Amino acid sequence: GLFAVLNVFTIKVVYTQYFNHPMRQLVERLDGKVQPGDLILTSDSYSLGPSFYYWPQAAHYHHSNSVEAQWGQVLNPLVPPLHNDKDLTELLATHKTFWYITCNTGASLPIDQVLQGARGWVRSGSPVSAIEHYSPIMFTAQKYVYSEDAKDQLTANLTVHVTGMRPNGQNVFFVMYDRDPLSPATAAKVGWLPVDGTEATYTFYGLQYGDYAVVVMHDLNGNNNYDV
Repeated sequence: GLFAVLNVFTIKVVYTQYFNHPMRQLVERLDGKVQPGDLILTSDSYSLGPSFYYWPQAAHYHHSNSVEAQWGQVLNPLVPPLHNDKDLTELLATHKTFWYITCNTGASLPIDQVLQGARGWVRSGSPVSAIEHYSPIMFTAQKYVYSEDAKDQLTANLTVHVTGMRPNGQNVFFVMYDRDPLSPATAAKVGWLPVDGTEATYTFYGLQYGDYAVVVMHDLNGNNNYDV
């Protein structure tokens, strides 16, 4: 009885709050906007699993991020119906819209990297997000549509190759800016790679012609602090 009294507030929270990842809430907020046959893109396992469960009639394409790619073979039993890189061109050619579903763990890739330079895709409407107070994960769904005008815009890809890094370091962040000041709030594109050697290569896709600044940050000693 004393134990129950001491934990009454904790017990109340457990019975009244939601702790699971809120994909069901995202589905509810989309309110039927994702239809059978629609194309869904993901690039992290947190988003892929529940998307596959809640939208079984959609066409699912998954682009593994650099961290999860090392154990990406666990997804092989899902292929098909799950689509991988070799199907991307055909999927984009046969769909005029798609949904990109991401999570806030940092594992999701920039959409340009998922599209691998495919042109003509622009955002449609505002992103839809779902998060619960006690859940560590937030899911976001953003719709993209194909535009001939966007396809005709001149863009380029920029590949950055870094050498001379300390071999004991870990993750490397690549941050691109297209305006002053160079602060986290003004970054135009952000990407990261896990690195355990002395070199790293990262590509920024879909750049408009103009002036850019690139900042590379490396966790030199694995303490989760990044050195410029």
